[in-house]
Amino acid sequence: MKIIPAFFLALFVFGMAGWLYVVGIQYFLDYTVLTAPLTHYSKWPRVDDFGVICFIMAFISLFIFILTNTNDKMPKWL
Repeated sequence: MKIIPAFFLALFVFGMAGWLYVVGIQYFLDYTVLTAPLTHYSKWPRVDDFGVICFIMAFISLFIFILTNTNDKMPKWL
């Protein structure tokens, strides 16, 4: 695997992990507020901002990974 597709695949995995973290917080701890700060050290980013940023990052990373992956064994559409 080349460096650039591997980098964007890693961004996709960590972006989805961050988004699933936010979804898990809201599902299992439904008494929490999405507008709460992500950490008590700063007021930004909030939990909802973090979830949106992670989802957008994962979507764009997967798209770039698919475009830059030149493995001949994979179908062209994947």
